[in-house]
Amino acid sequence: MKMTFQLLFRLLSVATLGILLGTGTDFALAQSYPNKPVRFIVPYPAGGGTDVVTRLITQQLAIRMGQPIIVENHGGAGGNIGGNLVALAAPDGYTILVGATPLTTNPVCCCWMNPWLV
Repeated sequence: MKMTFQLLFRLLSVATLGILLGTGTDFALAQSYPNKPVRFIVPYPAGGGTDVVTRLITQQLAIRMGQPIIVENHGGAGGNIGGNLVALAAPDGYTILVGATPLTTNPVCCCWMNPWLV
């Protein structure tokens, strides 16, 4: 049996609609986010470029979200101290790591400093 494009499109549309209707109750149970202050961890010393840009962005973000945003600087060890702090934080979305290029290579080069990688 040869399927035409229209028939295939209709079948995919019905399947997608069925999936969305079957999972619709999950979306209704979601809580509002954020309902408490959000922490942005900058793994570099205060006053640097990453810190300044983060503070400029979070000022506007706090207004739009309606919750205070706390910017914390935990510099040292090439960003590993701040990264470790975020990795050990509760996985609730209220602690966010502000990254830069060294954070992509440090876990590989310095895995002995990051016990959460082992």
